[in-house]
This record gives sequence, structure tokens and C-alpha cells, in this order.
Amino acid sequence: MAYKFTRGVQVIGDLSGSDDSNRDTGIDFEEDEIKLVAGGTPVLKVSGSHVYLANGSNLYLGGSSKLFFDGDDGNNVDVFMDEEGNNHFRIDGNNSISLVGDDYINIQKSFPNGTVSNQVSFNFNNNVMNVFMPISSSEDISGSKLHLQEGITLGGQSVLDNQASLSVGSISLVNQSGSVYQLPDQDGTSGQVIMTDGSGNLTFSDVSGASGGTSQFFQGHVEIGTTPQPANFHNVVSIGANAPENFRSWFIAPFTGQINKVILSVKANNFSTSNHGTITVEIYKNQSNFNSATSIAVAADNFAQTVNNLGGNSNGNDVNTGIFNTSVSIQEGDLIQIKVGKSVGTSGEFNQAVVTLRLTEQ
Repeated sequence: MAYKFTRGVQVIGDLSGSDDSNRDTGIDFEEDEIKLVAGGTPVLKVSGSHVYLANGSNLYLGGSSKLFFDGDDGNNVDVFMDEEGNNHFRIDGNNSISLVGDDYINIQKSFPNGTVSNQVSFNFNNNVMNVFMPISSSEDISGSKLHLQEGITLGGQSVLDNQASLSVGSISLVNQSGSVYQLPDQDGTSGQVIMTDGSGNLTFSDVSGASGGTSQFFQGHVEIGTTPQPANFHNVVSIGANAPENFRSWFIAPFTGQINKVILSVKANNFSTSNHGTITVEIYKNQSNFNSATSIAVAADNFAQTVNNLGGNSNGNDVNTGIFNTSVSIQEGDLIQIKVGKSVGTSGEFNQAVVTLRLTEQ
């Protein structure tokens, strides 16, 4: 069979083809459409200004072929597809991609064994986008909600796992001028808090009222000599000699917590190690015969001179203060007694000394 192509009265050429024995392959010219039939089934149909591919049919580009969507002669390409081997789909900056799907749209990767893997999935039922490959961006990623199912990895190290556990070496708070605060790399001890020095340096430090409680202070007077003397708390004086039954120097712990400091202030001239040796504070808890104490020793040279020449005349004494750090656990209702002594000098040499205890509630 043959058909003539003409332009006006001029014959341009022939359209010819051979039919198979079953007559199920050919071109079917209808009144308002043209069909390309293969195997008895219309594969391509042209009707009016529309071109249709039959359901299940594929359009293949081979060699260096390209498919253009630009409505002109192809010299100024807007949108086109490359040959199958390159798998390129290109759109210039004046166009946009509009994908329409009732439920979801998947962008997939195909493998030689015929399987496919979702790389990006748009789920319109849940209004979410799932990304199954690494995300790299030089711009900010932001939103009212950000859900990363597998966590966050920075520099090859997981900093936020899929259980929302944060794991970092250190954290710095910064502004446009640089670092403002850097949190300590290591944890502090029980009861400490993070404290700043006013210049952006943060450290764990002991503070009054740590461990979630408040601190209270107790004071008493004491005589300091080579024989340890009991502190006189709340004017409950000791009478008689050093026999335990004669001691009235004690107080009751008001809460469960710790004795964490003993502060001793001595009113004396020339207070030094050479004159007075080592000053010792002994803490007794629930003792009947003073046979077990927590003992803390500080050299007299380590006492700070907090006031010089108290009284303003030749007879005025200096006030020397020493800090005795300790950690004695106490329970509410415990009986606490304190003795103070020194290793050099004479017994009962200073009768103008004050003992202060700091108790921190647990």
C-alpha cells in the first residue's frame, strides 16, 4: 500500500509500508484521528491537537535524541529530556516543576537487578516529606517542626540519636561577635553548680545552698590551747573539768545534710605557725566519751589576717581567720560537739576565738 505526500499540486514523496499476514499492524486513518497500530492495539493516537500514548506504552529516546517541551523550533530550549543513558530532565530558570498526585509522589533510584529505592517521598495524606539520603545545604534549614527519624550526625559523629539523646564534647553559646559561654567538658561533683567569672568562663563551683537545700550557720566561743577545748554554743557553757559528763557545749542538728565548713576566727597578735603550730578542729557526732572525731588541721600561717590592730591602739589585737573544709554527714536530731586546739604554746592562751559552722541541708 502507498500514500502520496503533496504540497498543493506538487508531490513531495510516498508514504508506504507493508502489512503483515494478520493485518494487525499499520496506520489507521479515521475521520477525526490517526492511529498507529502494533499487534492489533493502537499505541499512538493523534486527535485534533492532542497526541496520546496508549496505557502501558513507553516512549524511549535513543542515541543523542532529546525530547523538547518549549513550543518553538528548539533553538531556545526551555525544557527537554536527554537520551535514556543520561537520564537528564532539565528546566531553565524561567520555569517550574509541578507534580500532581492524589496520595504521594516518590523520587526513586533504580538498580541493575530491577529493584528501586525511594530517595524522596512526598506523602500528601500526612503532609510530610521523607528524605532517605544525606542532606547538604549551605543555607539554613528551619521550620516550626523538624523530625529526623535517624538522628543528626555532624562531622561523622552522631550528636542526636533516634532516641533524642544529645551527645556532644562541649557546647558553646555564640553570637555575632564569637563565643559567649562554653560549658565545661567534665561534670562537677555532687551539689556543685555552674558559675561564671563575669568574662564568659563557666566552671562547676560550690555555693551556699547547693544540693537543692539551704545553708545555716552556727557560732560559738572557744578557748584555744594545747589541750583541745569545747566550743561554747548558744551560751550553753561547759562546767567543771574535761570529763564528758561535765560538758554542756553542744547543739542538735536541725536537718539532714552536711557540715561542710568550720570557720575559726582568733583575736591575737603575732598569730603564726612558729608561735602556735597547727590548729586542729575536731567534730564529734553523737559521742558519749569523745572517742571518735573527724579532725581537720590547718597551719597557723594559713590563717588570713582579716583585721589589723582591732581597737586602734597599742593593745589592739589582730583578727586571724582560718577555713576548715570538711564533709560530715548529719541527720536531723544528731548531737554535734566541737573541740579546738593547737600544737604549740600554752593551754588556754586565747579566750577570744569564735567558731562558725556552715550546715547545708540535703
